Amino acid sequence: MRRLPYLPNLLSSLRIALAPAMLGAAYSNAKIGFAVLLAGVLLTDLFDGVLARRWRAESELGRRLDRWGDGLAMVMGATGVFFLWPEVAEREWRWMLLALAGYGLIGVQRALLPAEAKSRPSWIFKLLSLAVPVSLVPLILEASPWPFRVAAGLQAIAGIWKLSGRIGRQVETPGRAAAQP
Repeated sequence: MRRLPYLPNLLSSLRIALAPAMLGAAYSNAKIGFAVLLAGVLLTDLFDGVLARRWRAESELGRRLDRWGDGLAMVMGATGVFFLWPEVAEREWRWMLLALAGYGLIGVQRALLPAEAKSRPSWIFKLLSLAVPVSLVPLILEASPWPFRVAAGLQAIAGIWKLSGRIGRQVETPGRAAAQP
């Protein structure tokens, strides 16, 4: 594949652009359309960072686009479940709130990083960022709520740990080697 340094930012931008379509699909009761859009959002999230690192095309703009895309995907995913599967949302609201709190704590930690600090998520946070959305599949198919509940609990724990600085991102500040905060 030819190196296209703008592709990671384009994928993150696409994820942001898909947010209104996800909301529209959820509002229109288009479950399959919503599921396809959510899958597209997850795939773009998976590939944007990988390509940026592989092609050494990481940038502050890319990090910001990725954060916006992640936040919108989380909000639109929760909104979609609320509109399309209200009985699931009503039954699992505590676990959904727990997952959202974990995401929120990670967002607070990101906001508290010094402006000059660059950060890269560790593999556990990359895995967790996919665990909650993927665990929605057995939840909405009424197969089992437990994958979602476990993922939500882990997301909340990760948010607490990340905010407390115990685990998380490698932070690189100018003139210093990578270190754990």
